Amino acid sequence: MGFPTLRCKKALLANGGNPNVAVQWLFDHMEDPDIDAPIASSAASTALAPPDPGLISMLQDMGFTAAQAKKALRETGGDMERSVDWLFSHPDDMGDAEGAGQAMDTSSESKPKNYGGSSELPARYRLKAFISHKGPSVHSGHYVAHIRLEINAAGEEDWVLFNDEKVVKADQESVDSLKPLAYLYVFERV
Repeated sequence: MGFPTLRCKKALLANGGNPNVAVQWLFDHMEDPDIDAPIASSAASTALAPPDPGLISMLQDMGFTAAQAKKALRETGGDMERSVDWLFSHPDDMGDAEGAGQAMDTSSESKPKNYGGSSELPARYRLKAFISHKGPSVHSGHYVAHIRLEINAAGEEDWVLFNDEKVVKADQESVDSLKPLAYLYVFERV
């Protein structure tokens, strides 16, 4: 649209890095007397702007708390990729109770979460399923799935081949030949 770089940076900083809101901000502030004044400090500007709620929601969908998401976005200037990297680099940082001057509801975060699992060692797993490619090359062929399932009321298990609409008991030769070449393996704890 032809806006000067300085104005674009100010718009993004003022709106938590959201480009759609930043464009509207540019139109609303074109006549401001200080629109072309240099940016005082990027750290101060990003600390004042609340993080984009959409980015916070995306990080929460990945399993992080709202406090962690807000802190990561603040620490990285609202950059989503850098925020994810920051969160994985700071796994023990639970965020802070206040993000960018806004009080948070910590009632749901005060209870310890139960993630399941077991600390019993050694952990034992077995192959439950695998996905492989049948065909002469990556340009031709077909992906299929083999899944170990109960095949009768007695609880006996065997490999079942899922090939689009075709679902049949897999022959052992097919399992033995495709298992070492699978693209994806799924294990279950036993």
